[in-house]
Amino acid sequence: MDKQETMVILAAIKAAYPNAFKDIDAETTVNVWHRQLSDLNTRLVAAAVDALINTNKFPPAISEIRERVYQITHPGELSADEAWGMTLEAVRNYGHYRQTEGLASLPERVRKVAEWMGWDALCMAETDKIGVERGQFIKLYNARSEREKEHEMLPASLREMIGQISQKLLPR
Repeated sequence: MDKQETMVILAAIKAAYPNAFKDIDAETTVNVWHRQLSDLNTRLVAAAVDALINTNKFPPAISEIRERVYQITHPGELSADEAWGMTLEAVRNYGHYRQTEGLASLPERVRKVAEWMGWDALCMAETDKIGVERGQFIKLYNARSEREKEHEMLPASLREMIGQISQKLLPR
């Protein structure tokens, strides 16, 4: 998205929310919004802004726009309950002795959570206490999903910079 397109987006927000950006330096506003949204496709940003204008009482923040773009570009993301159901199905289909196949049958995020919980523990969970495992799975899955979503919502240049900084900080 270029600066001109950023100004069009800001104009749409200003038209929908007349008090938005009041008493704020226009050039600084355009520069900040452009820097934060320039990595995104203009049509996606426009669609996200349109959706937010139709659902929010207040002007959208940059983070809300990025989150809505994420939602638009990830429509089939599994809910925690769906992920739990897939895990139970894999446990039933592959059982204790076919762990590798069972884990391989799961999408990556679901597989990671199943590995964290322990395949053996999932296979040996007592039927009357399965709700405890379900609660733990859902909590872990939601935490991982949120962390991945937040990471993916960042501009690629910022993700790269964070990765470089974290590599320097890791003990060798």
